[in-house]
Amino acid sequence: MIFKDNFKIKLNDVNEKLEVKNKALFECLENVAARHADSANHGIKDIPAIGTTWMLLCWQLEVIKRPKYGDVLEIHTWARGVERCCTYRDYEIYVNGKKCVIATSKWLLVDINRGRPTRVGDDVISRYEPEYGKSVFEREELDKLKELEIYDEKVDFKVRKSDIDINGHMHNLNYLDIIDEVLTAEELKEEAKFVRIDYKKEIKLEDKIEVSKKVEENNLYFLIGDKENDIIHSIVEMKN
Repeated sequence: MIFKDNFKIKLNDVNEKLEVKNKALFECLENVAARHADSANHGIKDIPAIGTTWMLLCWQLEVIKRPKYGDVLEIHTWARGVERCCTYRDYEIYVNGKKCVIATSKWLLVDINRGRPTRVGDDVISRYEPEYGKSVFEREELDKLKELEIYDEKVDFKVRKSDIDINGHMHNLNYLDIIDEVLTAEELKEEAKFVRIDYKKEIKLEDKIEVSKKVEENNLYFLIGDKENDIIHSIVEMKN
């Protein structure tokens, strides 16, 4: 089943060129996924009754033509493929009937009572009616990103109370705010056409975060970690 919804690009979604920022695109994708889950009676309000919830493992996004302020995004999303405890969700964004963004994401089904992954059963599958084999990228699976041996720059980041979401840890899209702390003024002006984010371990309010950055030509590589406890929270790649 392909679920569709519309979102209008607002003023706080764009940069100085009036082009939509990647974080705003991810927010739209996250919200349409939530609405799809709501329509399947598997959304955030249903968690106490069903006893399971989805945990985001990774994102991959590619911008074909960047939307601008005032554009209305028509977003298509669907579940595809199941791997025991995980499933993929793909997205296509259209403006005036033309495809401008594609994305995929991987999610883990978690038993909230045990705090452990649980198998994606037939009941869950039937709620979403997956579109098996319908992938926006040529390669359907997402390999795990690997830590680089050397980074060029490292900056400490203090976790803010405003970063924490309803689950008690940093919201997944606020990881992009951490990355902004090591971007130059010029780098902040240019949104990456390709973004890949892997989430390794949640960030909590008391965690001491260090973000590392490496630049190779037009590509940027980041590692977000806890230097005191030798923990990797996230690995990110941005390419043009």
